[in-house]
Amino acid sequence: MKTSLIVLCSLLTSLGASAQESVAPADAIKAAALAYLATTEITDAPLAVDPDLKNAFALKGGNNLGLMLIPETKLAKELEHAREGITPIGQLWLKDLLPGVNGAAISSDKLRTISVSDGSNSMLLPILYLGVQGSGAAGKELVALSQDKTPLFTIALKSIDQTQKQPLEMTVVANEEKKMADVTLNIAGKWQGTFTVSAN
Repeated sequence: MKTSLIVLCSLLTSLGASAQESVAPADAIKAAALAYLATTEITDAPLAVDPDLKNAFALKGGNNLGLMLIPETKLAKELEHAREGITPIGQLWLKDLLPGVNGAAISSDKLRTISVSDGSNSMLLPILYLGVQGSGAAGKELVALSQDKTPLFTIALKSIDQTQKQPLEMTVVANEEKKMADVTLNIAGKWQGTFTVSAN
């Protein structure tokens, strides 16, 4: 698994002001598989996510910072038949980044970190469990959880109608002056929301 850890380290390198590009699907799958192995013994996850490894989505760029999305396997069905409460949509993995809303970063002590190892080398990566809640006139919200069921943040989602290759996709727009970036998350071509990240 040593090569997989190297792949994961190299994949999680987004947020460059330029040269942002999607990682090859085969490489994203390798990285997602390694991340998944690190979570198999977790019994207190705040949201049950069945990770769809074959549809992992990652970006690469510069500055040794990174993001990777692993969608919920039954994402389309879950969204169509959303029940009360939070509907799981996937996991977000971070490298040397703190999530936030409106430019305010969330402190690292509020994030669940997981040791990802290949047996010889390891690194601690924060994980966010993502879900959608709400319906009707009030609209839907993206909910991010980490250590427990208390939301790290909630953001309003807007309705969209677009085609996308993977269930969860994202784009990143960096603001070097403010040392942060806007991450726009697209959910199944139906919903879109934006949150911020900053260097840890």
